[in-house]
Amino acid sequence: MRPYLSFGLSLLTAVVLALVATRFFTDSFLFAIFHNLQLHLSAIGIVVAGIALVIRFNIFGVAVLGMATALFLHGFGLSERFAQDFAPQQGQPFRLLSFNVMSTNTANASSLVDEIVASGADVANIMEAPAVLPELPRLLATYPYRIGCGEKTKGCDLMMVSKYPLDGIVAGMGIMSQQRLIVAKAALPSGPVTVVAIHTTKPYFDSYHAEELQIATQFFNRIQGPFIVSGDFNASSIGPDMQDFLRNTGLRHAAFQPGTWPVGAGDWGVPIDHIYVKAPIGIKQVTRIADAHGSNHYGLIGDLILPPAP
Repeated sequence: MRPYLSFGLSLLTAVVLALVATRFFTDSFLFAIFHNLQLHLSAIGIVVAGIALVIRFNIFGVAVLGMATALFLHGFGLSERFAQDFAPQQGQPFRLLSFNVMSTNTANASSLVDEIVASGADVANIMEAPAVLPELPRLLATYPYRIGCGEKTKGCDLMMVSKYPLDGIVAGMGIMSQQRLIVAKAALPSGPVTVVAIHTTKPYFDSYHAEELQIATQFFNRIQGPFIVSGDFNASSIGPDMQDFLRNTGLRHAAFQPGTWPVGAGDWGVPIDHIYVKAPIGIKQVTRIADAHGSNHYGLIGDLILPPAP
């Protein structure tokens, strides 16, 4: 019985790891969920392969454990490949909030707006914004400048609100992401800063996610000067198309990005919501909002450092 149980656990682990390893041969959306969960699945694989070896030591189990360890180390390397080189401590501080509040979460509109207002953010990027519409007047009392949900849009999904005047555009990234890209300049007292809000589809919905990132890349590469991007990418930074996106745009993220989904996983969640910057803007820190207030995502607060105005 012990040999069969050990072999069965090792074989099951090997199959899952093989699906993760398809990233070395293809970036097809069919395997996207395995590619994005590489760190989590390989970590689980290490545990399960270890248990299998405890039940009964065998060479196949050792090979599976080695494969799981290699994929974990590879995934960790990918997760930090585009982390900024250093965290600046001096410069003009700027705080950004990014939060997918879940569109049907209107019952918690009051606490969501309380959280956004209490964050002290200069600009807030809100995905699935219908959840806060019942409390929109109170939100606008603190953030009087807005793009989205009726301002330059017909629908309401993505919304950017600011304490400072905004001048920007709303764009689509394909058939599945109409009006899910906002590029705006916030007129801070120290000078303008370009802020981008984005909400992409899930990477396992055909090839839409990769196509949306390609369109976003074209937009971003036309932006003059440094800028900030935040939003719900529905993918971790280690996904193949996300790696291409970061490489082609020159965007960087903070080290050890916090998990944001699912909320029940807490610290063990997948970081699918992101705050990225283009140098010389720097990231001092990115923290996860402690309470999701009924959403299926945690929000993020980015404390950033802007370069001196020219």
